[in-house]
Amino acid sequence: MIKKIVAIFIILFTMVTMSNGVYAETDQDYEIDGYVVTYKGVDYDLSTYEGNYNLTLNNSELSVEKYCEIIGSLDEMISQQTVLIGNNEDHVNDIIPDGPPGGYTYFNSMSWINRDDGINLSLNPKSTTRATYANAMNGWNEVVTYRSDDSNWYNAASLKGQYQCHFWFANTKTYWNISPDIPNKNAFQWVVDHCN
Repeated sequence: MIKKIVAIFIILFTMVTMSNGVYAETDQDYEIDGYVVTYKGVDYDLSTYEGNYNLTLNNSELSVEKYCEIIGSLDEMISQQTVLIGNNEDHVNDIIPDGPPGGYTYFNSMSWINRDDGINLSLNPKSTTRATYANAMNGWNEVVTYRSDDSNWYNAASLKGQYQCHFWFANTKTYWNISPDIPNKNAFQWVVDHCN
């Protein structure tokens, strides 16, 4: 009888932990299931601009730090679910050969790629670049040096805003993909829009 109860418990526990990719932590006041964040009993689909906007609009007391905590948890969960896909698919269509002869100082790679949302400058920062804001801004100067003459380079203020947002809020992403087609925004809006 005890063995049956233990077996049933194990089966139920396994079913619960493996169902629907739920990422819920009991010490947090929100839950994440896919891209849907449940905060104070309300669901927000953060895969859309409207979902991001509504999360901040409907929770006026939501601090930037709290929002970043939620986004960090979301990004962590999504990256765990897509670890087998990774970023390599983004780099199938590289259209500009990468790198000066001696390599970059602040990046492992830097190339224009085609993605679903259009052309992106895909940056793979070195760990030293990710370590401090000063290094990251030196890295930005390197980006400007090597890419500002490219035909895809325009809307530099937006590119810089996306880059800075990646340093502060998406630092651990393997590739920092920034797009010249995205209009420039204020700092908080970059965070709300996941840096793009």
